[in-house]
Amino acid sequence: MMCTICNKFIVSEEIPEKEEYLCKLCKIKKQVYIHTYDNCLYYPPNGINKINVFDDGNQKYENDPNIWSQIGHWIDHPEKVILINNITHNIIYSISNWKVSNII
Repeated sequence: MMCTICNKFIVSEEIPEKEEYLCKLCKIKKQVYIHTYDNCLYYPPNGINKINVFDDGNQKYENDPNIWSQIGHWIDHPEKVILINNITHNIIYSISNWKVSNII
């Protein structure tokens, strides 16, 4: 079954009383405002990541729990990824994928 909001991704959560069936990305979007850029590709998170290098303006997230999910990447620069923190819901709209590693 496809998400009733985006109709792009497979359902991960059902809310039958509201007749909503959400993918992981739409579930996040209901909790947190995500600014979407036309030159980015967004998708449901798959796995959990940690950031190994905090630089280029992302030092302000060093004290956040280091548990992140990748929710997209830049189309012209797929090495630049978009992450959301699983605890604080802070969003990093551009970080090089070599600075990030998978934990799970």
